[in-house]
Amino acid sequence: MLDWATPAAAFILGAGLARANSCTVASAQRLVFEGRADWLLGLGIAIAWAGLTLTIISMALPQIVLLPAQLPVTRQIVAGGVLLGLGAAINQGCFLGSVARLGGGDVVYGFTLVGIGLAMTYAPQLLASLPEQSSVAENASSLRPAHELLWPVALFLPLAAFGLWRWLKRRRQTVLALIVVGVAGGTVYACNPDWSYSSGLYRLATRGLQPGTLSTDAGAIAVLAGVIVSALIGRRFALSSPKVAGAASRLVGGFIMGSGALLVPGGNDTLMLWAIPGQTFYGLAAYLVMIATIVAIMVIRRIISPRQSRATDEQPHTRRSRIVW
Repeated sequence: MLDWATPAAAFILGAGLARANSCTVASAQRLVFEGRADWLLGLGIAIAWAGLTLTIISMALPQIVLLPAQLPVTRQIVAGGVLLGLGAAINQGCFLGSVARLGGGDVVYGFTLVGIGLAMTYAPQLLASLPEQSSVAENASSLRPAHELLWPVALFLPLAAFGLWRWLKRRRQTVLALIVVGVAGGTVYACNPDWSYSSGLYRLATRGLQPGTLSTDAGAIAVLAGVIVSALIGRRFALSSPKVAGAASRLVGGFIMGSGALLVPGGNDTLMLWAIPGQTFYGLAAYLVMIATIVAIMVIRRIISPRQSRATDEQPHTRRSRIVW
C-alpha cells in the first residue's frame, strides 16, 4: 500500500525548493562575490527545521523512525565532500539547486540527473578499490533507533526559532520557503531514511515502478512535480533549450557529484535534510568540506579571471530574491 505521507511531503518539499532556491553553490557565490553569508545562514535554518521536525516525529513515532549511522570522519568522507563541491561548482548547482532549476524549465539540468545516474551505475566499480569503501558501506546500513536523539532542542531550536522570528518580522517569502523545505524534508526522511530524489528517479529510469520502492519513487516524482507546479503558480517557469557546452558541464558535474555521494554516502540533499538533522558528525563534516571546496574554487576563479567570474555570478541561475536578516 502506498504511503501517501512520503509523496505528499515530497511535493511540498519541491514547492518550497522552487521558492527558496536553496542552492549551496549560489549561497557560496554570494559569500565570495558579495561578502554576505545570509544565504548560507538560510540553509542552516532549513537544516535546523529539518532536525526539529525529525526530532518531533521521532519522539511521537519512535517505532517507525530510523536515524543515520554515526560513521567515522575518514579520508573517504572528506574526499566525498570534495567531490560533491567540485561537481557542484562544475554543474553550477548542487543536488537541490539542480532539481529546482530543472523544475523551473531549465532543461539543461536534466543532464545533471543523467550524470548522477551514470555515477550510480559505473562509479561503484571505480571506487571499489578504495580500502575504506566496504566498511563505510556496511556501517551506513546500520541505522540508529530514534531514541538516540538526546539533545535536539539545544542543537536545532535556536536557529529554527531565529528563522521563524525573521519571517514573522520581515514576512520574507524566501525565509518561509526555507522553513517549509526543512519541515517537508525532515518528514520525508522520517518516513523513508534511504530516500533521495536522485536515486528514486534513477530507479524509475532503469527499472520502472517496483512494489518494494513505490513510496520512495513516488516521492522522487513528487519533488519535481512540486517544483514545476510552484514555478507555474509563481510565474517563474520558463523553458530554455540546452546548449552543448552547458549539457557537457552538467553531465560531468553530475557524475562527479554522484561519485562523491557514493563516498560520503549521500548528496547535499541527504546531508542537509537527514544526516545533519540526524546529528551525525560525518554529515556535518562532509557538508562543510563541500562548501569549503566550492568557496575555494570560486576564489581561485575570481583571482585568475575576475571578469569571467563576475559574468558567471550575474547569470540568472545564481539570482534569487534578497533576504534581509
